[in-house]
Amino acid sequence: MNKMVNGPFIDASARIEAAIASILEFAATTQDPEFIERITKLAIKKEIVLELLLDEIGDIEDEDECECSGTVNATAPNSNITINGAEDTGDVTFVGEVCPDCSVEGSSLTFTFTDDTPTPNNSFTLVSTSIPAPTCVIGPTGISLNISGLGVVTRADMSTVNVSFFVTLSESTTPGEADSFFISIESEEVGNPFEAVYFSPDLPDNAIVVEECD
Repeated sequence: MNKMVNGPFIDASARIEAAIASILEFAATTQDPEFIERITKLAIKKEIVLELLLDEIGDIEDEDECECSGTVNATAPNSNITINGAEDTGDVTFVGEVCPDCSVEGSSLTFTFTDDTPTPNNSFTLVSTSIPAPTCVIGPTGISLNISGLGVVTRADMSTVNVSFFVTLSESTTPGEADSFFISIESEEVGNPFEAVYFSPDLPDNAIVVEECD
């Protein structure tokens, strides 16, 4: 649930509150103790339900809020990568954004490895399917975004596997210093193994952008 959904819910809750207040005012004019008691108990129950729902909505909104946002648009030819415990070499492309407008909605990442050697062909593409809010680490010389998520890997033979992944995007705040990223991927399926670990080389300063959210 996002804030666009929560807005109408909050408006509806306010109208319910106003209706309860009107009913209580009417009950007070009846001079009927039993009716007043019954309406008061009903109003209290409705208030408790509304309060619990509003608390739940607030918790969901907090989960959607991001400490930082980041973008990556990086290519690294002739890169070394570890796939299923073995070293391989090929071209890497990593593009995407995390927490655009400081909301998890719209986050996406795509990581592609193109194997230089055709036999065996370990080429694959990871496409994210779920990215929660990241954590942000601010240091004296840089800022990094860390995120765990879920995705689908498509291999060279077009077979797929559901995976979990961890990514760190590191941006240097020191002029002239390079950026970098790290990614690890692991299968979530029993009997369908897949693992990959990659450390990027130094990247141009505009390849990764990480910023604090207000």
